[in-house]
Amino acid sequence: MHIVLARVLQAALVLLAIGLWRVLAFVVRCFNARRAFKACTAPGPPLPKLFIGHVTSLAGIKGPFNLVKWANQYGPLYKVQLLDSLSVVVTDPETITRIARRTGPGPYLPKPRELYRPLERALKPAMQNILTAEDGPYWKAVRQGAAPCFSSTNLKKIMPLVLRLTHRVADRMSDAISAGGGSSGTFDVSDGAKRITSDVMGHMLMGEDLQGTLWQPSEYLDLFYPVLEAQAALLNNPVHLWQLWDRGVRHQRSCLSKHNDLMDAKVKGLMANPPEEHTIAAHLLAVKDPATGRQLAKDQLKAEIATFMAAGFETTSHAITWTLAALAAHPDVQDKLVQELQDAQLVQGVAGAAREIDMADIGNLSYLGAVVKEVLRVCPPAPWGGTKVANGDIELCGYAVPKVCCPFSVNIMWCTHGVNFTKPNC
Repeated sequence: MHIVLARVLQAALVLLAIGLWRVLAFVVRCFNARRAFKACTAPGPPLPKLFIGHVTSLAGIKGPFNLVKWANQYGPLYKVQLLDSLSVVVTDPETITRIARRTGPGPYLPKPRELYRPLERALKPAMQNILTAEDGPYWKAVRQGAAPCFSSTNLKKIMPLVLRLTHRVADRMSDAISAGGGSSGTFDVSDGAKRITSDVMGHMLMGEDLQGTLWQPSEYLDLFYPVLEAQAALLNNPVHLWQLWDRGVRHQRSCLSKHNDLMDAKVKGLMANPPEEHTIAAHLLAVKDPATGRQLAKDQLKAEIATFMAAGFETTSHAITWTLAALAAHPDVQDKLVQELQDAQLVQGVAGAAREIDMADIGNLSYLGAVVKEVLRVCPPAPWGGTKVANGDIELCGYAVPKVCCPFSVNIMWCTHGVNFTKPNC
């Protein structure tokens, strides 16, 4: 009995020592990041007294707003300390274009794998995917495999479906407004946008009708937002899901488990009965894993399909919602856009009845394109922009950005708001 207790105590002490060592190493890295922050010649907000840096200023909903405030205050590039890393935020359009691409002048900057890893925990087992994987052979294989789905030829096949779904939601909106007595009627535009995009992604990804625009119960829509909230929380707090005393966390864990089972069942069905050739799932089923030379395993397919669904659904629905909100807030822009659509006979006007839009019209509607792009800039679906990592000294916007401490890296984020972007000429 004494031997067993001694061994348990020994194991506990070893675990405690490992934990203390990791905490000490983390604190040392934080102070290294503070020294690098002071050595960097770029401007930036003053260092807080806390050794974790500016994390508290960027956590939660206030984070993107502080990014914009600092962009207006400090110019095209500024520095921040985030925990144990020196980060620089770029707001200059030309520099953003250069560092976001794989080609062009200067060194290629990869994405930070560790930053994206928490997004893999929505599924079991946690697997890398096209969003979180390093820019290596696997990422390239999946990207090249799915790319044909987004060709103009393939998008033409899905265009009639998009129009049909949009008409469904527009009719529902018209009925809701009429039922409310005209101007007093209300309609949840955000909910309508979610239903359109979920149905489009269901068809385009898996060849499946999720019936969101028919206002039928949708297990996926019910599960998605708690899953998304859990992933966002994990980015800020790696032990978020272990806070079992929190009812919200327990609900998120339940939704994560159901989401995993749902995706597992869908992938098994897709592997047994492959969908139509134009779908993303059909192309993913043809991808070969560079490490094995074989078809992607079930768990790999599950990770990719769940990622495509989440990325296509959430970003597009937010873009639609913010575009309509911005047009409602700027009636002069709305009137100019309506005039462009009337001139193209896509909205009923003095020229007579409207015709249905088709793919050939998209490239000719320059003002519509400008409106959408400006909304995506001001209200980006991913408000934190993108992130790259520099593993050595680098110069950006005329400032020398030093390496923190080998093997640690400098995170380079970009922000598309602020005075550094000129006013669009449209």
